[in-house]
Amino acid sequence: MTVDKFLFIREKTTVYKVELNEIKHIKSEGNYCYIETNEKSFQIKISLGKLLESLPGPNFIQVNRNFIIPINRIEKINLTEGLILLENESISIGGRYKETLLNAMQILP
Repeated sequence: MTVDKFLFIREKTTVYKVELNEIKHIKSEGNYCYIETNEKSFQIKISLGKLLESLPGPNFIQVNRNFIIPINRIEKINLTEGLILLENESISIGGRYKETLLNAMQILP
């Protein structure tokens, strides 16, 4: 599914090449994942866990039960409120994902 800096997404009879740096976030709803990019939203039938396995290592991280985000899109993390700010959007940090998120980042004291 991924090839270094991009992935291919099939939507009906068309296959799209999606640059990884264009992905804003990935949201899970039921049996589907929605990949939001700068240009388009893709709906694919896959579990969030399986999709996360196919994305490149430390660049993408699951932050709650329903969201995967690219680390390079994080603008700010409010640890008190448990929120991540991505451009114009706030996403909550799930309790069991907080430590993994913080360990994946290089945070200076």
